[in-house]
Amino acid sequence: MENIFRPIGKEEFEELVELKVVDSLDEGFEKYVSGILDVREDAPTEKELESIPFGVIEDYNILHEEKFINFIRRVQEENRGERNFVDCYLKEAHSGGILTALELLDYKDKLVFLELLRKGIDDNPYLELNDRILELMLKLSTREILFTTMFYRKRPITIWGNYDMAFPVFFKSEEDKTHYSEMARECGLYIREI
Repeated sequence: MENIFRPIGKEEFEELVELKVVDSLDEGFEKYVSGILDVREDAPTEKELESIPFGVIEDYNILHEEKFINFIRRVQEENRGERNFVDCYLKEAHSGGILTALELLDYKDKLVFLELLRKGIDDNPYLELNDRILELMLKLSTREILFTTMFYRKRPITIWGNYDMAFPVFFKSEEDKTHYSEMARECGLYIREI
């Protein structure tokens, strides 16, 4: 298998990525225009949250996963021509998480995941995002295996993987938020307020 994992150093990442939200969500919410990419138009009520079975990904997340895949493909296409990045803290995954990944991923994604494990990415979590690893990186988040963050540069957006299919997103401007909100709606998703 060709080397589809192209790590970049932290210094290069810092230099190239404008919407850096790497330390905390609160930092991102304070610093940038933001929202939550979600299958729901409004924040869920306590009762709705209680109805989502904890740890039963097949019943909720996978049901909506294709919407996120369609959205991220469109974001990827829109940002083609720029180097875009993902952080993947694979070293923080414990052996149980790796076994869960192998259990929850389909065959094609398992092969890519195993190659990522085999090659390793040292202490550097930043990879150049490409079409071959795009869906795997998203599925690691949608299936709550290992949360990744995707950084796009042409029309800046940062997408932070999170629980319950509610992904914080960060923008450079309200115009970009409106643009991506329309794109999300076309994919059956919403960018709602926090």
